[in-house]
This record gives sequence, structure tokens and C-alpha cells, in this order.
Amino acid sequence: MTEANIISGCQKDKRHCQKALVDTYAPTLFTMARRYTRDDHSAKDILQEALHLIFKNIKKYQHTGSFKGWMNRIVITTSLKHLRDKDFLKDKVEFKPVHAKPIAPDADLKTDYEAIIHLIKQLPKGARQVFNMYIIDGYDHNEIAKMLDISAATSRSQLTRARSWLRQELLKEKKTELCS
Repeated sequence: MTEANIISGCQKDKRHCQKALVDTYAPTLFTMARRYTRDDHSAKDILQEALHLIFKNIKKYQHTGSFKGWMNRIVITTSLKHLRDKDFLKDKVEFKPVHAKPIAPDADLKTDYEAIIHLIKQLPKGARQVFNMYIIDGYDHNEIAKMLDISAATSRSQLTRARSWLRQELLKEKKTELCS
């Protein structure tokens, strides 16, 4: 079934098209929700709510831009709402200053996807949000600031801290691998 058929069928409330949408896109949407939370249970809740919103609003989808992008935006917005509701964005975790040298672009860091996701999940919530939105989802600092109700400077600062912390942790893992 094509994306256009799925959209058209869902707009007409056809159950088999709704099932096709879930079967086709839920794994990707779940992965996106998982990046914003630390546990799979919360990611499943976010996915459930996001799918509900997708089905509720699919009749308003105007075929401008990517359908996947439209759904991703719903998942991101739902994730942020979920985290705000749980008061995650008011996390007061302090970062220790990091003075690590930048990793060279050709550095051989063979860290698998799950290990990187695990490290991202360990970031304090605010830094994790900014990192995901900027690096992975492609939002700029002004968009992030607006969505998170913070300043663009705070967004840049959180990103810098997140990158430094992740760089330090990846270097630690690399050193551990070399010593093994």
C-alpha cells in the first residue's frame, strides 16, 4: 500500500489503512519517542498519544511537505508535552566542566547505535532535549527556544554541554576498549 493510499484511507477512517499506517511508521516513530525519554514504557505512552493525534488530525493534513515530517513533528511535540507534564524540563542536574580536546573527524569511534542512544539517555533532561532537537531532528536554536520556552542562548549552551559530555564519555569508552 502506498503512502498516498494510506493517507487517503486514514482520512476516510478505513481501519485497514490505519493498521497499515501503524505497521509502516510506528517503529520509526517509537525510535524517535525513545530518544526523548529514558525508558521504553514512557516512549510507548508517547507513541500511543502521538498516533491518537495523528489519526485525529489526519483529515487536516494538507499534503504540503513530507508526511513523515508531519508525523515526526507530532511525536516531538507529544514527547515535549509529556516531559513538561512530568516536570522533566525543570531538572537541576549540574554539569561538571569538561575541557576535553575535540575529537578529530577521522577518529575511529566504533560505538554502536544502542550504546550511543544509551549515552544520550544519560544526559540531563534539558540537554537531552536540545541535543535531540538540534542534532537529530534538525531544528535551529530559535525553533528549539520557542518550543521549550527557553532562550536561544540557553539552547546553544545546553548543546555545547551535551556535546562535551558525550565526547568525554565516548573517549572513556574508547580508552576502555583499547585497554581490554
